[in-house]
Amino acid sequence: MCYKYIVLTDTHLGWNNNNNFWLDLTEKLFDEIISIYSPMECHGIIHLGDWYHDRKLLDIKTYNKSLDIIQKLKDNDIPIYIILGNHDMYYKSDMFPHSLRSLKLFNNVEIIDKIYHIGNDIVLSPWNTIPEVNNDKTYLFSHLEINEFPMNYTNRTFEGGRINVSDFKHFKQVYSGHFHTPSKIKNVQYIGSAFPMTFNDLNSKRGFYIFDSKGKMEFFKFTSAPKFIRLTSNDEIKEEDIKDNIVEFIFLEDFGSVKNDKLVQTLESYNPHKLKINYKIQLDEEDLIVDENEEFKMNDNREVIREYIDKKLLPKHINKETLKKFVEKLEKEK
Repeated sequence: MCYKYIVLTDTHLGWNNNNNFWLDLTEKLFDEIISIYSPMECHGIIHLGDWYHDRKLLDIKTYNKSLDIIQKLKDNDIPIYIILGNHDMYYKSDMFPHSLRSLKLFNNVEIIDKIYHIGNDIVLSPWNTIPEVNNDKTYLFSHLEINEFPMNYTNRTFEGGRINVSDFKHFKQVYSGHFHTPSKIKNVQYIGSAFPMTFNDLNSKRGFYIFDSKGKMEFFKFTSAPKFIRLTSNDEIKEEDIKDNIVEFIFLEDFGSVKNDKLVQTLESYNPHKLKINYKIQLDEEDLIVDENEEFKMNDNREVIREYIDKKLLPKHINKETLKKFVEKLEKEK
């Protein structure tokens, strides 16, 4: 029998403090999946874990968006298998309780909080669980934390865990969620998050896949998501890099107020989705790594101005706090 499944991972519903933009983007992702599902003659969706983001609290708005997505799948007769990821678990080392339990009430949903078989050659398993197999023709779909794999765009690898690539030598192929950066070592592949979420997700393709019984994984790029773009004052500024994207612009030198302001105005004129101005003149690699557990936050224009005043070398007769109060007064008069 020939079969196909759409495979994706790490949607992290509720990301960025349950921000509406990211919730709507996730729904748009599933709308796109639904639109190609029937023409591709698929047999279901396999989600490789971290359906939700917050381990402890499930926001009502996020929960309702989750139900809306599942209901859309149900209305289109699309079954979905959701593997338990570490962000779906309340405790770090215990699978129960978890936030996916209520989704079991939908008859098109199978929650994978224990080992689950689809036919003779597909096994689904929850967070850091390695099933035993009887042959080398088995495909494993899971949410794993495996040594040696890159955790972000810098290719820094995860080390010190209990699971190694050699633990999967008896599987034909392993597909995993957890690390958001796509990568592959031997027969183990991290497919990467469905869309970028932080500046750790620079420079890699994101979307979903269609897996078929012959072992082929066909990639579909999700183009509706903004890219994360990091530019410095030494880079050429191009509108196509900035428009609708999330941009961090780093001043590597102070050009003076007039030129600094002109650069920022140029960036804003290209309509980024979000723009972060970083006046950190000295920069090292540690500054470019984002904590995956840290909520992504973009400063608004008022915060940017205050940060600039703090870092700017001003004449001695200008008091920075007085200047900030004057700027605040101007903002209120707008």
